[in-house]
Amino acid sequence: MSLDMYLEKKTYVGSNRDKLKITGVKSRIDIARVVYIVEDIAYWRKANAIHQWFVNNVQKSEDDCKPYHVCTEQLRKLFELCKQVQKEPDMAPELLPTQEGFLFGSTDYDARYFQSIAYTIDVLWAEFKEHDDQSQEYEYQSSW
Repeated sequence: MSLDMYLEKKTYVGSNRDKLKITGVKSRIDIARVVYIVEDIAYWRKANAIHQWFVNNVQKSEDDCKPYHVCTEQLRKLFELCKQVQKEPDMAPELLPTQEGFLFGSTDYDARYFQSIAYTIDVLWAEFKEHDDQSQEYEYQSSW
């Protein structure tokens, strides 16, 4: 076990479900009953600084492994913060500090830390390019 973190996107398809097609998969999914499509957007492992940001900024300081709704504005703030850390690595302890915890991994500002920052930037950038601000909802959850 260790700190595992997930970001999912739920897209409301509601009245557009007649346009959905499932191909190449033998499934018992009744398209007429589909309301949302859920996608895995990101998976982090032991990225304790990113986790602590979610705890502080999304979860109201409750680190309880429950799923939490994340608004697009919050994700944009995380994106900008990660970009700033990438530009000014010496500011990392102040801008996006690591967090100790059972099985949370290293608290060093090392290659792994900066890889998690770069990964977060890449994931969120890809999301913002395609986001229409209408039908998507995001959810963050961690486990350990």
